Amino acid sequence: MVRVQELTVGEVYRNRNGWDYLCLENAGPGVVVLERVSDGWTLLAHGICLYEDGSIEWDWSTWGHWPDGRPREVVQE
Repeated sequence: MVRVQELTVGEVYRNRNGWDYLCLENAGPGVVVLERVSDGWTLLAHGICLYEDGSIEWDWSTWGHWPDGRPREVVQE
């Protein structure tokens, strides 16, 4: 595990809890805007840790919200 200051914008990362998050923006040193792929929940993640397997964790989050005020609907294929 290594602490990182930024992630690759546009890349999807698996959180150690199993959820996939899209990196939308690097908002400052060690702070990134992430969107949960499954439902659009968006947050600022602080203190990013990147593991050898490519998964991530963060120390805490702020600004968690649904951008449209509710979860994005999942489209069944």
